[in-house]
Amino acid sequence: MKFVGLVGSNYDQSYNRKLLEFIRRNFKLKFELEVLEIDEVPMFNQDEKWDESFQLRLLYNKLLVLMV
Repeated sequence: MKFVGLVGSNYDQSYNRKLLEFIRRNFKLKFELEVLEIDEVPMFNQDEKWDESFQLRLLYNKLLVLMV
């Protein structure tokens, strides 16, 4: 089974990031957890097109694969 965990903070020492890394290390025999960062995702802006952001397309495609 594969899961994706999203780190919702740019802070290197965020609790969310630490928790996801702990889960990934300690439960790797039970399931696969891919930790994705949102640090390069552009802020929501009507002037920016989402399809021009590589990081946003990467996140979208990874989540889409899990839903299929």
